[in-house]
Amino acid sequence: MLAMIFFAQYSAAYPNYIGFSYQSCLTCHYNPFGNGPLTDYGRAVSATAISDDKWSKPYLTKEELSEISGFMLGKVKNDYVKPHANYRGLYLKTGLGEETTEARWINMMANVGAVIRPTKNDNLFGVISIGYAPTPVNNSDSDESNYRSREHYIGYRLNKNHGFYAGMMDKVFGLRIPDHNSFSRTLTELTMNDGAHSLLYHFTNQSFDIGVQYFIGNLEQEDDIRPSGITGQIEYSLNNMNRLGASLLTQSNSYYSKTMYSAHLRSGIDKGSSIMAELGMISKEFTSGRSVDSTYLFLQNHMLLSKGLFSILTFEYYKPDSEVENKIIKIGPAIQYFPFNGVELRADVYNLKSISSENYSDDTWTFAGQVHLWL
Repeated sequence: MLAMIFFAQYSAAYPNYIGFSYQSCLTCHYNPFGNGPLTDYGRAVSATAISDDKWSKPYLTKEELSEISGFMLGKVKNDYVKPHANYRGLYLKTGLGEETTEARWINMMANVGAVIRPTKNDNLFGVISIGYAPTPVNNSDSDESNYRSREHYIGYRLNKNHGFYAGMMDKVFGLRIPDHNSFSRTLTELTMNDGAHSLLYHFTNQSFDIGVQYFIGNLEQEDDIRPSGITGQIEYSLNNMNRLGASLLTQSNSYYSKTMYSAHLRSGIDKGSSIMAELGMISKEFTSGRSVDSTYLFLQNHMLLSKGLFSILTFEYYKPDSEVENKIIKIGPAIQYFPFNGVELRADVYNLKSISSENYSDDTWTFAGQVHLWL
């Protein structure tokens, strides 16, 4: 369990930017629920609104920064093909303060891909992304390839309100956060390696974002373990800085069926700062007749300290079985810095504690330092 928590895969979607009044992920991403390549507008926002500009201010205006936010810091062009690349590395040190402390560098993600736009606009496009996936530490004997398709799908926006997507993509559920070691992503099996071949319908207007997705799993997996099902999400804007959402997912394979529910809140509390919360339940029933109900809670604030620099405090709670008196609590601060466009630096310290009716585990402290680069 602990290995899964700390070595889970990472991805990149930032719903906490509701603090900048960006309510919908479609504003900056080709995927309407976030993650994957940025649109031209998303690249410009990253360069001018999110990243620190103290290093470039003496030399470049905001308009000039926006113009060179394209691939490889090139000028943004209205091209048929828009390439992209993404790397995330992690320095992980576990057991801080213990005699058995361990440290290692992990290449979490290394993706290359392109957005193909046959009409030179974003109404019709295809997304392709191929990436490196390290062998899981809890499955070191795996013979799976370390290179795989992260996503490949076609998107068609009928108009500004309706969109249709078909192909391999992430499942729509809950808050799509970059903290893919969180309980809300690992225990729900929604990390960046859990994408599925699917059909997605998306509706958006000033008040709502609604997604309904039918999926048949990852076709690279064996038939008996590949889950298929349906999932949906609805988000409602209370105002420009507050959104409420709910999700429902049901899926099954030859060994189990699973139903998940979640409710979430995204709230901007000041210019650039926000609070997010997600409460979820997972019901899993095995073909043997055994069933397990679990609960998780995710709370996080994201405070703007200065342009490009944020402090983060995360609290997580996980109860693996509703009928057993045990729970896992994780809490920790972090610092996140975008020194300039295309670079993210983040340092987290986690405290993990397992509590049961029989005993209390010792506190486990872990440091995680990330480098995220995108072109």
